[in-house]
Amino acid sequence: MSQLTNDLSAEVDEMDTTVTIVATLEFMSGILGLVFMLMNFAGGIYPVSPGYVIAIVAYEVIRGALSVIAVFTGWGLWQLKPWSWRIALARNVAALIMYLLTFSIPFILLNTVIIAYLRTRQVRNIYAEIVVI
Repeated sequence: MSQLTNDLSAEVDEMDTTVTIVATLEFMSGILGLVFMLMNFAGGIYPVSPGYVIAIVAYEVIRGALSVIAVFTGWGLWQLKPWSWRIALARNVAALIMYLLTFSIPFILLNTVIIAYLRTRQVRNIYAEIVVI
C-alpha cells in the first residue's frame, strides 16, 4: 500500500510540474505579446504611407487577440480544462506563422518551445485523460 501511495504521489508531483510549466509558458507568451503590442502603439505611428499604417495596426490587433487568447488558455491549462490543450496548440501554431512572417526571433523561439512542449506525450496524456462530467 505504501509503495502504491508513493508511486501515485510521484506521478501527481510530476503532473503538477508539467502543468505549471506549460501554463506558465502560455501566460508568458500572452503577457509578452500584450506588452510589445502596447509598446508599439505607445511609440506612435510615424508619418508613413496609409497602407503601412493599416498593416501595422492590423498586425498589432492580431497580436493582441492572440495574446488575450494565450492568457485565457494559460488559465485553462492551469485549471486542467479539457479544451485548453487544443486551443493552446492552435493559438501557438497561428502565432508561430505570424511571427515567422515578421521574423520576430524571440517569439518564434518561444512559440516553438511551447508547441514542442504541448506535443510531448506527458502533456498530451494529462489533458487527454480529463473526463468532462
